[in-house]
Amino acid sequence: MRREEKISYILYAIKNNKILTIETQNDKKYSIKEVKYNAEKGLIEYQFVANSKEGKIRIENVININLTDEQEQKDYIYTVVGNKYNSTNLKEKIKEKLDEARKTQ
Repeated sequence: MRREEKISYILYAIKNNKILTIETQNDKKYSIKEVKYNAEKGLIEYQFVANSKEGKIRIENVININLTDEQEQKDYIYTVVGNKYNSTNLKEKIKEKLDEARKTQ
């Protein structure tokens, strides 16, 4: 996963107060919350969901990062794609098109 993608997930989680799942270079997965990101140091500060202990990890030591909730992950992707193509309410537009396609079948 590219650094920019990781940062995008982190910033989205911070803005929307979401829980992330990170996978480290040691092949360990953690659910984290209350994320903070120090861009100068490339450092992620967080709390573990399981026990609320605090932790830190450098962004380069994270090999994968996702939103923990599947629906939130989908909403994030709609947001990213919508922003890329300057489209608002992309999710609703896609649903409308799918509904129209189903009606014509």
